[in-house]
Amino acid sequence: MARPSLISGHIRSHKQSGLLYVVLNLPKPEGGTEPKWIPTGLKDQRGNKKKADGMLQQLRLEYTEKLKAAVEPNSDMLLGDFMIFWLSTVKSNLKQTTYSGYYGNIHNVIAPYFNNEGITMRELTSEHIEEFYSEQLLRVKPNTVLRYHANIHKALRFAAKKKDKPWYKPYFMEEVEPPSPNDFDAKFLNEDKVVELVQAVTGRDLELPVLLGAYYGLRRGEVLGLRWSCVDFMNNAILIDHTVCELKVDGERQFVFQTPKSKASIRSLPLDLVFKDILLKRKQEQDEYRQMFGKAYNNAYRDYIMVNPLGELMRPDKISKKFHEVAQRLGYGKMRFHDLRHTCASIMIARGVSMKQVQEWLGHSDYQLTANRYSHLEFQSKIKAAETITWLQRIGPAAIQSNSNPA
Repeated sequence: MARPSLISGHIRSHKQSGLLYVVLNLPKPEGGTEPKWIPTGLKDQRGNKKKADGMLQQLRLEYTEKLKAAVEPNSDMLLGDFMIFWLSTVKSNLKQTTYSGYYGNIHNVIAPYFNNEGITMRELTSEHIEEFYSEQLLRVKPNTVLRYHANIHKALRFAAKKKDKPWYKPYFMEEVEPPSPNDFDAKFLNEDKVVELVQAVTGRDLELPVLLGAYYGLRRGEVLGLRWSCVDFMNNAILIDHTVCELKVDGERQFVFQTPKSKASIRSLPLDLVFKDILLKRKQEQDEYRQMFGKAYNNAYRDYIMVNPLGELMRPDKISKKFHEVAQRLGYGKMRFHDLRHTCASIMIARGVSMKQVQEWLGHSDYQLTANRYSHLEFQSKIKAAETITWLQRIGPAAIQSNSNPA
């Protein structure tokens, strides 16, 4: 909860008792306010409303000071409570997707653990942090624990910069040994499997998302964020500059619309003629549905491509769930929708596309990320290329031995 301004309130008369009440609008930790009724002991009659108003102003000040004392950190504050305070302080500087991830980590895992242990800011040591990591590794993967580490690291660095504050904590996270990241585990489909997958989803809601994921390597949020205004049918190009996801923000699920994760992710890709035909047919279908359903049609997402017949946005979790079910049924094992992105990269590399071109196609911000992730595939494609060059076999050991024999 952020440091509060003066609490608002008003005077209300209780119909049954005929008494005046002060009603304060107290902020809730998850956001919003809730009313608190405080009896004045005064009857609703002439002369008492002025007295009640004086009580209202006094109570506003008193509750504001109480709230400030509750949220103002000090060295005896529990680490979990400080983490919640820190998150509320930096919330305005975070993207909604980032804030949602931090919120889940802190409110669901970090704060409950350290508050249950009773560890204060004053007592906190590197050993406490490492014990927390060890316990979490029993239930989640190292990469998840590394996200917890990043949250704690940022919060304590924030605390270390406030030397004039009573909750100042010297920074010691360099002493903490975080877990090593778990190995990158991506699945790839070959071209025959991709065709099989597309045939399995043809005519279903999943058809276009699968095509876009496998051919263009789009992230799920980029697929959902595609808009008609970004499809240039005249010049045969698609602009990827918008993402849609569904997150819990302050405890409530909602769609979040934003730009891609990095500048490199904003990219223009050629509109393949097959896709052009598919998209034009989809646009015609949406126009027909809009006329068919009239006022029942949701025009709020009229510019979006991934909507159902009623104009409602497709939900990210449903795409992932349906894709997983299809992949299991086809015998591909446990696959994520994101693995279509890796499939796209693997096919491009197998076809001789350079690593730099793959980076630009996928919208990776760092060449090294692409190289680290797919270098083994590039090497395998080079082996296949080497196998097609047969002239070397003509000067191999056997050929040399044959040519060295005297006539």
